[in-house]
Amino acid sequence: MGERLKRIGVRQAGTFVMIAAIVAVSVVMIGRELGIGRQAAAVPEAASAEPTAEPANTPPATSDPAAEPQEAEPEESSEKLKLTLEANPYCETGGGIGFSGSVFEYDDDGNPVGRTDVDLGYGRVAETQVRWAVSGGTAPYHLTIDNEPRDGRGPYAGATGVASVSCAPNPGKVFYDDYEEKRRYREDPQIDSGLKTIHAIVTDAAGATAAESIDIYVILQLGGAGTMRGGEWHQYRLNAGKTYRYEGHLFTVPESITILPGDTWEADGGGWGQVLHVAGSEVEIHINRHGEEIGRSFARSTSLAEDAISGPDYGSASINEALDRFIASRGKPPTVNPNE
Repeated sequence: MGERLKRIGVRQAGTFVMIAAIVAVSVVMIGRELGIGRQAAAVPEAASAEPTAEPANTPPATSDPAAEPQEAEPEESSEKLKLTLEANPYCETGGGIGFSGSVFEYDDDGNPVGRTDVDLGYGRVAETQVRWAVSGGTAPYHLTIDNEPRDGRGPYAGATGVASVSCAPNPGKVFYDDYEEKRRYREDPQIDSGLKTIHAIVTDAAGATAAESIDIYVILQLGGAGTMRGGEWHQYRLNAGKTYRYEGHLFTVPESITILPGDTWEADGGGWGQVLHVAGSEVEIHINRHGEEIGRSFARSTSLAEDAISGPDYGSASINEALDRFIASRGKPPTVNPNE
């Protein structure tokens, strides 16, 4: 019988990368306010292929490169990892109030680690919805939004979802109340009107990341002359250039003045309202709490302090013109839409 020949098969290694499909996110318009998402992207690094083991009876290597096994190059995803955000451009909130009680504690990954008693924390701060959508990269995805991996409802994960983000400009360290699905704040959030930038980062299963951010305008709601915070009296200030909801009315303070609330006043017929005055002056504005009437006095040059109004045109005429603009701004949202 002739000698039987042994045949050696050469195997090649292949790497397949799965591509996640883009998921479109539907945005609901709330009144006339609409958030506009923007996009950011990052390319995941390609992982090197594992070498395949040769058969035990492989003959000695030859000098012919074509006769040697060749490793297949890893295939890169044809689509970059991408994150988009959408949000309402405005968020109205109170300044928060103090509380004491028991709250849940979570680790950095959003896992519950127990409960703790709080002697003094803060709550009742509004939250706003931020919608995210992830495409490309390699699922599963994990997100951090506004420096948090979760909200009161649970961790942020998945290709699409809605995060409930604090309207406080800098929330700091927070608790989560699973019953009310809200945050509780360890320290006074010290909210003021103005722009807030919400940053978000997504990480995919391959370790690639993409970042995105979106701006909203926080409108602080105020009433009266001030409030007690942490056992101390806190005087309200309507700071220059910012928009507030004061005694139910929306106002934008001109860049040149600061408004300080004063005493309440009683109107004819049993109504009442709040007295405002321009810091550094004796000029008063009378706001009706429930009605539409707004009264005012006029500045006189002898009643102005040096810091009553800023800008090159210092004087009673300028402060009166600024008050006219303050009153005319009633009911109008911030003049600069951060998402346009």
